[in-house]
Amino acid sequence: MRHRPVVKIDARDWLLDAALGQCSPVTRGLWLEARLYMAAESRASISGSLESLARLLRCNVGHLDIACKELAGHGIGHVSNGGGKITWSCPEMAEELKAARERREATAKRQDQHRKRRTK
Repeated sequence: MRHRPVVKIDARDWLLDAALGQCSPVTRGLWLEARLYMAAESRASISGSLESLARLLRCNVGHLDIACKELAGHGIGHVSNGGGKITWSCPEMAEELKAARERREATAKRQDQHRKRRTK
């Protein structure tokens, strides 16, 4: 069975995030959509042109443009725009992915040590 990504979002953290609360409902929804996509793809960022990100996040270009400005203005995640390429990154997601990778590596190491002991 294929692994299905699980996104842990603490409802209190989400609702009490003052910076996120200053954003419009559309921006909050797009940020959640972006985080879900990042989790599904095991990535900490998404990048592309304004048009391609709008398609990815299932919104129109105008809403995405506003969301980019609001997220950057309120310091939510990292939003960069250079050379026609927009990148949204989520430091929390990067930390979660790093912790998951470290857990997998530790488990693999323990399993390898266990196999070596059994073959002796």
